[in-house]
Amino acid sequence: ASSLQRTRDHSLTTVHMNKEQLLALNVKAGDSVRVVADADEVRLTITPDDRVLGGCVYIPMGSAATAPLGGADYIALKVVR
Repeated sequence: ASSLQRTRDHSLTTVHMNKEQLLALNVKAGDSVRVVADADEVRLTITPDDRVLGGCVYIPMGSAATAPLGGADYIALKVVR
């Protein structure tokens, strides 16, 4: 629905993490990370989001940008410098 796409939750091509996680990974908003799942990977930018629990990330899987990750149970996050 187009109304849902106008909300702040519609960041479909970013990795959401809280401020503590940003500090732990030494990254900031807008930095690029590689998200790896099995043999596939995508490159996404970071969005600060204090609704995400510490030690976790939130990646919306409903876009073409994240489709290569499929329904992976496990992902790895690699900071791109």
